[in-house]
Amino acid sequence: MADLREISTDALIELGVLAAGEVMDADQSSLAVRAANRMLDVWAAKRLMIYSPNVLTTWTIVSGTQSYTVGTGGTINMARPDFINDVKFRDTSSTPNVDYPMRKYEDADWQRVTLKTMTAVWPQAWYYNPTYPLGSLTLWPVPTSSTLTGLLWAPQAITQFTDINTSFDLPPGYREAFVTNLAVRLAPAYTKQPKPETKDAAEETLRAIMAVNMRPAELVTDAALLGAGGRRQISFNIRTGQ
Repeated sequence: MADLREISTDALIELGVLAAGEVMDADQSSLAVRAANRMLDVWAAKRLMIYSPNVLTTWTIVSGTQSYTVGTGGTINMARPDFINDVKFRDTSSTPNVDYPMRKYEDADWQRVTLKTMTAVWPQAWYYNPTYPLGSLTLWPVPTSSTLTGLLWAPQAITQFTDINTSFDLPPGYREAFVTNLAVRLAPAYTKQPKPETKDAAEETLRAIMAVNMRPAELVTDAALLGAGGRRQISFNIRTGQ
């Protein structure tokens, strides 16, 4: 557990602005909060800097309602995501409840839908438009069932700091990344040049974090191409289809 005051003090010591044992004044604290939040804003736009890449949020799908706002204070109340990993719906009318997948529509897919207000008991696809300050999630066809719950998976970025005393607890690597990268970010404000080893450490910690946060996709082979026992079928003739 650390707080922004401790991280910022270490960053200013790293820069040579403060000596060991000195404390920040009010102006330095205010500047540190603003700089740290700008840094978090950039990190939130980078998938590999987000250590919670697939957080589940649920909401009630209202019969006859097609679009839902996504973000703080929206219908789907969560930190507004730049991108969504997946959306499913749960039918609560059955026991046990069953979760059903939907197809993800990109911009071009949604534009090709000619009857956007078509209705059906269950939706078959979803389309996300990351407008600001609230995104917009659209279901198609418009569901008419009244027993559906929406399931949304999206990355959850680190929350912005409210003040210099904000505490936080993050996975390994982030604490050093905060100190060194904040030092580099604060350097121009103090007309300082960060030491080469500080810049190297800032870059190294970011690379380490992104390597840990990367989730490699599994390569799937069509079952039709596999023979008995899951072995590759080598007798298929691409010219005859036999």
